[in-house]
Amino acid sequence: MSSEEIKSLVEIFGSFGIGAIVSGGIAFYLVKFFFPSYVSEKAKNLATKEDIGLITEKVEKVRTEYSTVLEEVKTLNQLKVGAVEREKQVKKEVLLIAVESIIKCHNRIANFSNLELTEQEIMDGFSDDTGRIAKVHIVGSEGTVKAVVDLMGEISSSILTLSLERMPLGQRRNQILLISGFRDKAQSNADRLVDLMKNYNLEGIVDKKAWSSLNASFDRESGQVEDYNNELNHLWSEQNREHLEFVERCMNQFFYLLELLPNVVLSIRNELDLDISRDEYMKVMENNVQKGQKVFERFISRLSTSQSD
Repeated sequence: MSSEEIKSLVEIFGSFGIGAIVSGGIAFYLVKFFFPSYVSEKAKNLATKEDIGLITEKVEKVRTEYSTVLEEVKTLNQLKVGAVEREKQVKKEVLLIAVESIIKCHNRIANFSNLELTEQEIMDGFSDDTGRIAKVHIVGSEGTVKAVVDLMGEISSSILTLSLERMPLGQRRNQILLISGFRDKAQSNADRLVDLMKNYNLEGIVDKKAWSSLNASFDRESGQVEDYNNELNHLWSEQNREHLEFVERCMNQFFYLLELLPNVVLSIRNELDLDISRDEYMKVMENNVQKGQKVFERFISRLSTSQSD
């Protein structure tokens, strides 16, 4: 503090007495030395307009970056959800198609009993069906895969067994068709000879040699017809008996496999979240099998009776 400053201070507070002069000196000292440093420190803690603008800019930047990250997370989550939904849809399509193909394979067991169908006709599309069923190995659970593998193993085994048992029936059927053709041709010749005899009578032909030749030809053709008919009767007797037994084996195997089908259906329904009471479903299927067996037994009984007559 300079002498001039002190002098001015004394003049200001002089009129108030010595106490005022002392107090004024102390106050002046505080203002001179401590207030500037206080103001300087305080200013450090106060943000300028530029500081406020910078802070605001940073806050907006962080907010924008956060919004961007949030959108990315939402998009990624939507993609994951979409992927899960697509996976569920693919699984549903594969499993439903597999069930349809399994039913087709199962129905082939019953078709083996129909000798009017060739084995090629029965097995037509089998490879395509097994290909669709094989996709279950990709999308199915352990339980579903096991149920499908077990059933298809039984179906394949049944097809091989029934194919072998069916061969003699098919061969005999072809033999019957061949002999029937010979018989029909001989019968046609015999009928033609009968017409010729009628014409001879109408024309009054009495040539013994011509009549003898005509009668001999007729007897020969008629004899062949009789021989063919006897052979056909024997073949048909064997064919009907063995075919009936084969039909029973086919249908018994069909009903046996039908009892395995619910395990596949229940496992697939579980994967597709299609709730159903296992006990109730098994009961329904069991009743269905029993009804089918009773109907088939009555059919076989009537068929056996008609053949014996």
